Amino acid sequence: MRRLLKIGLAAFASMSSTSLVLAQAPATEDSVMVGSAGVTRLEDDLKSTMSLVPKGATHWKSLKDLLDAFTAGVDPAKPIRVDLMAGTADDFRMWVPITNHKAFQSDNVQPIVLKPAKKLLADFYEWKGPGWVLGGYERFFPKMTTSVLATQRALVPATLTDPNPGLNTLLAKDADLALLVSNTSAGSKARRERIQKVRKDLAAKIKRLADEDENGFELRKLSHEQQFDEAERFYSESEKLGLTWTLDTAKKEAHLDLTLKALAGTSLEATIKELAAEPSAFTPVVASKDTTGFARVNHAIDAMRKAHLKQFVELIKKQSNTRIANSKTIKDAHKASYTQAANQFLDLLSGGLDMGVIDGFVQTEKAGDRQTILGALRVPDGKGLVAVFESLKGAEWKVQTNVETVGDLSVHVITVPQRDDGDFAHLFDKDGTLVVATGPNVVWYAAGERAADRLKEAAAKNATAEKPKDGVFFEVWGNMSPWMQYLLDRRARLTVDEKSLTAEDKAMRKTKEGLLKTAVEAFKPGDATLHMKLERKDNEVFGRTTLSEGMLRFGGQKMVDFATKLE
Repeated sequence: MRRLLKIGLAAFASMSSTSLVLAQAPATEDSVMVGSAGVTRLEDDLKSTMSLVPKGATHWKSLKDLLDAFTAGVDPAKPIRVDLMAGTADDFRMWVPITNHKAFQSDNVQPIVLKPAKKLLADFYEWKGPGWVLGGYERFFPKMTTSVLATQRALVPATLTDPNPGLNTLLAKDADLALLVSNTSAGSKARRERIQKVRKDLAAKIKRLADEDENGFELRKLSHEQQFDEAERFYSESEKLGLTWTLDTAKKEAHLDLTLKALAGTSLEATIKELAAEPSAFTPVVASKDTTGFARVNHAIDAMRKAHLKQFVELIKKQSNTRIANSKTIKDAHKASYTQAANQFLDLLSGGLDMGVIDGFVQTEKAGDRQTILGALRVPDGKGLVAVFESLKGAEWKVQTNVETVGDLSVHVITVPQRDDGDFAHLFDKDGTLVVATGPNVVWYAAGERAADRLKEAAAKNATAEKPKDGVFFEVWGNMSPWMQYLLDRRARLTVDEKSLTAEDKAMRKTKEGLLKTAVEAFKPGDATLHMKLERKDNEVFGRTTLSEGMLRFGGQKMVDFATKLE
């Protein structure tokens, strides 16, 4: 139970996606609190989600019976609270509202422990036994009708008070599940030391996998190192991190909200202040009736992230040179040109990081049996990309540079070579045509129906459009239905040598195909969208990820599948 609880909390805390505002006095010590709206809310949400699926409600009883086995004696109408103890890796305290303490002990806890509780004092117990994975102590508070379980005796003193005031604040606005991490400046050094210890322990465990080549291992190792740099800064320099999950059964949608505030005077605070401090060079992208997806970013890059990205690009450059040289599918006569083009392109990326911002957008739309794509990226000098095109000519790419000039843009037409998977042709253009326009500080690109016209129209409109300073530094929206259908069709289109696959590979392919089929079926009625937006307001970060009815329908189908196995 301990391991499951820790994994669940860690998974919840790792999600990124606005609106958890706590009217509390500043924290005097580090703390982590998780709150659940209670068993009744959980059951309502699960039943509602399953009911989105045809005949889903008929399978609810099987899942309800399973939940009942784990909630004996628990008051279903009241919230549950968990405190993770700051400064330790394993200690926590759980507050459980009780209707029947005897039933809670005998029908809920004891079946896990396999032995009755040892009574130490009035309403104070020790739980130990061969099946006890939580370990520790329990104190029952009759006046609060609450049982408190903890890993250490000192965590359940008789002086504990009602946990609900803090819970009511945490679970405001009908939240189903919420987490709040509150840190102090005084604890920053200790937090940094703790995560450095974890970092050292985990780094020692990063080994090359049996099926991993040296390039893959080198890239994975660097990625882990950089992620820990980010984690260390967030962990040691955050003042408040809040995450809230809310399922709106009336609207048939769910939200995951985030708020982040840094401690004053830290590098994290300085980094947050830079996010979207200047307006994007591009008009904000919005969804139309034909839009299948869009993303926009206006993310400032501080010194640490700039160094990380440059290091990453240099490693990619080194590995791409090796892969090209050792490739058995690239003609020997083309390898020098591919190497030169790759190096030129990666050098452009690295040089672009000196701008201190990643600013661009991409949008896809449905057009007949294919998609269109349109995007742009701010760069130091778009003309540098022309040299990459010229190098690709040496690899027998069909490239037409400087086809026409539109304002300060030079238009180029590239025919993308067909790969074995044929994805570009099947997605955008059967002939592989990609239109690119380069300017003094921008690169535009488009493919699909009316690619050149759409590019020029968008660039002209953007040149005179107002660029709002809206604080948004990342946003992504997607209609998942056409993409899941494409992936399912792709599996049928591409042949795989089954004889070369291991039993594990075959099982994995079957699982993925099953998930795709479930998703396609769940998304058929429509409204299968995902939307994430991250923005800075003053010196805080807020985010919201919204899952529409179709996404919940997919979850409901998986619940039905699980419940069916219980029957």
